[in-house]
Amino acid sequence: MEQVIHPADEAGKLWLRWQESAAEQGVDGVFDDDFVSALKVVWEGSDYVAQSCLRDLELLPALYRQGELLRAYGEGEIAGLLRERLKEVSDEISLHRTLRRFRRDHMVRIIWRDLTRSATLAEVLEDLSALAD
Repeated sequence: MEQVIHPADEAGKLWLRWQESAAEQGVDGVFDDDFVSALKVVWEGSDYVAQSCLRDLELLPALYRQGELLRAYGEGEIAGLLRERLKEVSDEISLHRTLRRFRRDHMVRIIWRDLTRSATLAEVLEDLSALAD
């Protein structure tokens, strides 16, 4: 019989794995207790967010420091942010990499805000539409 792992237990294990990896790589992993509680809720609900943070150890501290996980964007702001990121692109390979990272960063932010109920359904849908454009 296959053992069933509760999502909260799995999120806790992933968090420990992130902390260990961050310590090994010298990544700042100091967060307040409320943030860690929210993180576990998000990682319980979204394997995409958990795996994104585990693949890029700098993602979580960067979004945390910048306050992006709680921030609502105004109309046209996501498009403006993309234009800013694309200014440094010089070839097709870096274009694809920049677009993937931009999409990942904003999907993590949108999912975080949705699962922590920091955003209304209308805000989540507006952000998803703006990201798709």
